[in-house]
Amino acid sequence: MQSIHEMKRSETPETPVLLFDCELRDGRTERWATHKATVEGESYTARVLKHNAIELRAGAEDGVDAAGRMVVTLDNVDGYVSQLDRTVGLKGAKLRVRLAFVDVETGQAATEPAAVFLGAANPPEELAESFARLSFVSRLGLQRVALPQLRIQPRCPWAFPTTAAQREEAVTGGAEGKYSPFHGCGYSPDVAEGTGTSGPEGPFTQCGYTKTECAARGMYKADEQGRPTARFAGFQFLPPSVAVRGHGDKDWALSEAADGRAKSNDVAPLVYGTNWYQPPVVFARSDGNLTHCEVLLGVGEMSAVHKVVANGIEIPLGETGKEMGATGWYNVISLGGRNGGFNLNFTNGTGEPLGDPHGGMAVLAVAVPNRVSNGQSIPKIEVLADGMKLERFGVNGDALGSAFTRNPSWVLLDVLRRSGWKLAELDVASFAVAAAHCDELIEVRDAFGNARMSPKFEVNLALLKRKSAAEVARGIRTSATLMLTFGADGRLRLTAEDTIARQQGAKPEETNSTDTVAGGW
Repeated sequence: MQSIHEMKRSETPETPVLLFDCELRDGRTERWATHKATVEGESYTARVLKHNAIELRAGAEDGVDAAGRMVVTLDNVDGYVSQLDRTVGLKGAKLRVRLAFVDVETGQAATEPAAVFLGAANPPEELAESFARLSFVSRLGLQRVALPQLRIQPRCPWAFPTTAAQREEAVTGGAEGKYSPFHGCGYSPDVAEGTGTSGPEGPFTQCGYTKTECAARGMYKADEQGRPTARFAGFQFLPPSVAVRGHGDKDWALSEAADGRAKSNDVAPLVYGTNWYQPPVVFARSDGNLTHCEVLLGVGEMSAVHKVVANGIEIPLGETGKEMGATGWYNVISLGGRNGGFNLNFTNGTGEPLGDPHGGMAVLAVAVPNRVSNGQSIPKIEVLADGMKLERFGVNGDALGSAFTRNPSWVLLDVLRRSGWKLAELDVASFAVAAAHCDELIEVRDAFGNARMSPKFEVNLALLKRKSAAEVARGIRTSATLMLTFGADGRLRLTAEDTIARQQGAKPEETNSTDTVAGGW
């Protein structure tokens, strides 16, 4: 069978036909085309009356480097489309549009199909007796997705697995790993190598996302078999008021916790690369001489904390056995691993921690002396930290594991997967090629005029307020001259813009050029 590019160059090509595969919410797939056709063993009914032109856009506002919207008008004389909308609902259906050359007399495809659009359905724009007009927004349109996704809240944000299949996935995250919605909780007492505590009638099938219910399911600290969990990611704990007396004071005073959680739109930060930033202080309480703070560094497993500054004064790392009351100190409670940790600055009379474990979130404990903060308000904490460890892949598509990186390609891949893209929908090998392009070393000058070698492109980004994923992705792509497009197989590809000699040094199959231009095609 010929390729599309071979067919288009022939003197008498067959008819180009757009093939519409629409996956409904109940799992059924409807197949439409302008002509009746059979492609890859699937039959397409001649129901498409017209569709809008497909345009290629680069660097558009919604972050799409392809068609941003598809409008298709279908034949509805028999009321079939109206019936689908009433019984199943067309809103949210997934659409894949492919192009193929078809012999209209036999209805057989003459070429392999190539994907040109992936989208999701809006509510029908018009349902008439003779036609139905449907619109689809591109899967690349990230305007409706906001990052960071998690907020500072008392309830745990992780999705609880309610079925056996979900509990199976929750153990390791399945094909999506840590991007699975059930990986954060991981409740799976009935699965091999799983964790959690079963109820009287077997595994729990629902959760109220509170500390009490998390503890009953064995996911707050440890399960019934003693396996560590600490997955609860809510911010429910607030230290009780205590009577304190500072150094040199004769009278006792009541010290209450300063709660910093209840601010509108406060989010758990997403940190990429190395950043100086001001993370949210969840709460603070004075013991008379020191103000103890709990600081939320970010979501996901972070790499390292380098410096901590409180109200403009640097706070040193805590050292066991050393008196540090004069300078204060900081300790990393958790760097954001799946299992969290407890702040040992707040314990009961037996040494048991009172606070929350914040599973899947990086948290810092900071003790600030009175000369820096008087304990009457939450101090301003600034942190220099290396952000999240990101998953990487080789040019053959094999997973290379997670590591700290500032490479724009891997940052963009993380943004896409947090926005709902599945691994099977992404051409990860193309991301690896783009990553190698970004990692190429070039000579730069530092602030003192000295020459040094540095990667061509890097990303250092701390998201402390909600932004659309489109804005985030567009900023990363623009800064590193990257483009997101669909491959012929329908998977999302990342390519780097460069000189024509490097970007298209080999002759592409789709070109009709006979000579090179500036060393490229």
